[in-house]
Amino acid sequence: MIGSVVNSSCHDICVDYVLQHGSRDERMSAFLKWLSDHDVDTSAVVIEQFADAGYGLKAARDIKVDMPS
Repeated sequence: MIGSVVNSSCHDICVDYVLQHGSRDERMSAFLKWLSDHDVDTSAVVIEQFADAGYGLKAARDIKVDMPS
């Protein structure tokens, strides 16, 4: 029973947040603008929505990693 109460409360909180702030999809352009406004270099990655995991970063090109010796 406690599980259903917690799930219901979490759902209500999520719905309230989306109604006040918009969905993640709706906020994506504002996030991308924020990155640009703060001079974040995003040339090596793209934000993509993956069917099994939601939003994440995907390499747009090979990324060299310098490993310390």
